[in-house]
Amino acid sequence: MGVMKKVLIGLGITIAVIVVIGLYQVSVPPKIEVKSVTVVDHNDYPAIKVVFETEKYPVKFYLMTPEGEKIYSTSASEPEKVVYLYLTPMKPYTNIVEEGKYIVRCCILIKRFGRKR
Repeated sequence: MGVMKKVLIGLGITIAVIVVIGLYQVSVPPKIEVKSVTVVDHNDYPAIKVVFETEKYPVKFYLMTPEGEKIYSTSASEPEKVVYLYLTPMKPYTNIVEEGKYIVRCCILIKRFGRKR
């Protein structure tokens, strides 16, 4: 077998491996694991502290009412593992005396073909 034929076979195998790895990464959705959610006082604001782990960044977090109204949102960039979602944005020192229900939604922002999804 000629040297050129061996080089072409090696190149073909390398390209095939790269394509398989690329297809695997595209087909496996990114994961985010929320480790804990607690209510805290953060910089004099009542907030929900979210501790999380992920391999993909940036991550967008939303704090919403059960009806879907957005209260607050923030983004986390690598290497952040904690975000604070303020229950009373722009109103420091506010006491929350009544019980409430909230939704925390998180989305991993994926850039594809020049656009974020």
